[in-house]
Amino acid sequence: MPEMLGYKINTTGKKQSQRRLETNIKGAWRELGVFCDSSPAETKGEARHRCCQQSPSEREGAERRATEALRLGEKGGEDADWKSCFQCFVDVQDSLRLCSGHILTQYNIVNVDSCFKKLDHIFNTNERVIEAGRVGGGFDQTLKEILDAEILPMVKEFDQKQNYDTVYERRLQTAADNFIAAASKLPRVSGCFPPCGFQSAGAVYNCITCKYDSCEFPLDCPVEEIEIMEKSKSKMWCHVPFDLPDDIEVIWRFAEKVKTEQMDEFREVTAGVDRLYSIHSTGLQHQGTYQCEIYSGGRSIVRLYFYITVTPQVVTGHTELQEIFDLSLLPGGQLLPAPGGSRSSNLPLLPLLLCACLSTSLLLLFLSLGALYWFSVPEHRYPDEDSDEGGDFMSE
Repeated sequence: MPEMLGYKINTTGKKQSQRRLETNIKGAWRELGVFCDSSPAETKGEARHRCCQQSPSEREGAERRATEALRLGEKGGEDADWKSCFQCFVDVQDSLRLCSGHILTQYNIVNVDSCFKKLDHIFNTNERVIEAGRVGGGFDQTLKEILDAEILPMVKEFDQKQNYDTVYERRLQTAADNFIAAASKLPRVSGCFPPCGFQSAGAVYNCITCKYDSCEFPLDCPVEEIEIMEKSKSKMWCHVPFDLPDDIEVIWRFAEKVKTEQMDEFREVTAGVDRLYSIHSTGLQHQGTYQCEIYSGGRSIVRLYFYITVTPQVVTGHTELQEIFDLSLLPGGQLLPAPGGSRSSNLPLLPLLLCACLSTSLLLLFLSLGALYWFSVPEHRYPDEDSDEGGDFMSE
């Protein structure tokens, strides 16, 4: 019986609660005319007369007990763990008034059980209705207004009146189609963006649970690895693909020389609203893990991690020079051609260069030998000078 009303009873370990709930609902609905099937001792006509000929006070008391029984099922917890789309927006009392005059054409008797089965089929288990209800935040109230506009006029029209099941079928199906058409035009959300973060803006309304489904991602994002050269400027941007509230607070933390996501290893370095953290001249002491945590209203929304590896500048310079030297040599120890030239254009110049170097070396050798010979020859006096002097002495 409870399942026909759109509630699924959680019976695990709670058999007595289930039986008590079913007894309350059946007893109240029997007084209202739900179970108007004839007993072995009476005809169908007598059963219909017994169920439908009640005083206003008797009917009011039965409605009150039926309402309380239904609300017990609505509360969930011990006795129920599921709700349906129709129950999200339509009041229990309105449902009772809507179905109180439902007549089975085949037997010409009032049977509210069949009415609730129609509601389940047309609204509660209808995938098109559920999908139309998947709207963004804040539009669940609009869904209620749309459904009330379709159902409440029927409640007012059918209250205390009897109508055949074919009329109910036609009118309820039209109401469901109108709800689908109107609800489908409401704004949708882009949904959830993996892999992390509490994304309330991406949640969509679930007509089965009567609440918004949150994006079930962890707060901690995967660690992003960054390699940076010493004395270079490094930047870390705390960016997420989903929309953030306006009242955010950003806290940056640092765990020196380790790659980690353990909160107790971090120390706070700055707090405010700036999602950009930069280091003007990165040193070896800056190597480690940086954490950016975004808060809103005192609640954490997301945590991002950046692991920075710093390469020393000396090692970097040596490595770059070695790479340049290796690239400059061709196989066989030959040098690369000059820019704009080809390797073949340099080959005829090599013999000329070798000849010039050899000629210069030989010239320097001969000049050196000549200089040595010149300085090694002794000084001699000439005979003419001596004869002149002797001649002058004899004339005197």
